Amino acid sequence: MPTRLPRGRNHLTLAVLVCATLMIVVAPTSIANAAVADGRIAFQGCDDNGCQIYTVNADGRGLRQITPGGVNFLPDWSPDGSHIVYTAALPDEPLSLWIVDADGQHARQLLPAERDSLFAHFTPSGKAVVFTDFTGDGDGGIFSVRPDGTHRRVIAPNSGNSYNDAVVSPDGHTIAFLRWHVRNVSAAIYTLPRLGGPQTPVTPPALEAWAPEWAPDGTNILVASHVSLPNGAIYSTRPDGTHLKRLTHPAFPLEDYTPSYSPSGERIVFASDRRYPDRNGSDLFTMRPDGSHIRRIPLP
Repeated sequence: MPTRLPRGRNHLTLAVLVCATLMIVVAPTSIANAAVADGRIAFQGCDDNGCQIYTVNADGRGLRQITPGGVNFLPDWSPDGSHIVYTAALPDEPLSLWIVDADGQHARQLLPAERDSLFAHFTPSGKAVVFTDFTGDGDGGIFSVRPDGTHRRVIAPNSGNSYNDAVVSPDGHTIAFLRWHVRNVSAAIYTLPRLGGPQTPVTPPALEAWAPEWAPDGTNILVASHVSLPNGAIYSTRPDGTHLKRLTHPAFPLEDYTPSYSPSGERIVFASDRRYPDRNGSDLFTMRPDGSHIRRIPLP
């Protein structure tokens, strides 16, 4: 029996899953959080034994399991495609950040596991990783650290604020991130100057947007909608909140989510349960930036 895909508000529940070791490469039954670099896609795949990080070519060939077992999720590529950063749920420890070579070798913990740390994303230069350090109940701050684990610093403090899933713009100047329950809004995307300044809301309250992703040229931000409701879809918007456009239209109550651009910006990859009426599975799909030519990536 396949597992329900961990997504959105359910990310924080992954720590309670039972950890087990997968010793062989298997096609995952539920997938999400795809990221693309050098023509390969990194994603989390989940089955009854846990969640692992996999990579695969855009045509569905070359599936490789990167993590050896347990519960591992939320992968992100380094800009040069040499490393993947992800979150691991280890028994009796807070969620922690790990980094591994693209071939699955030399996995190491990025920071000591003092509090739940997740939503790790490389900066465009590859010289830092931004992440959320949680204090509980979805509240957290935005931090950064070098890929060698040094120079941890605060970008936005976790003093009772909900700063989640921060991603840095291609020019390195702006951060887009998710905020929960601000002014009675379930979820919305904001931007913040990386060196400090006012926060600016980007998405309307009714959208309940999450999972922000910058276009490689910085002109658009992708988001998923309806973090707390069924039938979420993929949207694009300008960083100032204008030109909001719906790109996908899954049948109710099915969902499309966690979009990511290819390095060229010519394709978008996303996860969806649109082929599973019982909502107990999901697949990877690609589409053009205008939402056309949606194609499923066939995994072995």
